Amino acid sequence: MRLFGLLLFCVTLLSAQGSSTWGDLDETHRKLQNEIAQSHALAEDLTNEFIRNLTKAIEAAKASGNVAKAEELTKALETLKALANSNKLPISAPLETAKALTSSISTSTNSTAPSAAVWSYMLLRFTISDRSLDEVEQLNTAGQRGFDLVSVVQAGDERLFYLKRHVQ
Repeated sequence: MRLFGLLLFCVTLLSAQGSSTWGDLDETHRKLQNEIAQSHALAEDLTNEFIRNLTKAIEAAKASGNVAKAEELTKALETLKALANSNKLPISAPLETAKALTSSISTSTNSTAPSAAVWSYMLLRFTISDRSLDEVEQLNTAGQRGFDLVSVVQAGDERLFYLKRHVQ
């Protein structure tokens, strides 16, 4: 009888250990998803900043009448676009504005592209637990990158934080 009790205790202990392991794996998976989302946002920031700088350089070349330099910068912009597309980096409004600028180099100096509001979105996932410091840290980082919290949804044992930012 003692042997049966000991066996039952071991099975119970192992099954409890297995469930916490799956919980730990789920939590690690959520953290990795959030890190990927944050890295994605950083890559988008860097790409958009580079495009803004190229756009300013193209404008300066246009203003000075240096068509050769404007064409060289246009090629650099197209190379950046190809790299971003191959790496699946999101490029939205800044690229469209820069493309409009480069296409207007040879036609007119007074044409401007119509601007439309473009948004970038991010999803952060957190397990409902007492570990709120990680949530606060990641939300602060997203806020520093210009993201605004749009919605929080509870789905099962996790909270989903939907964020957006205006892409210039």
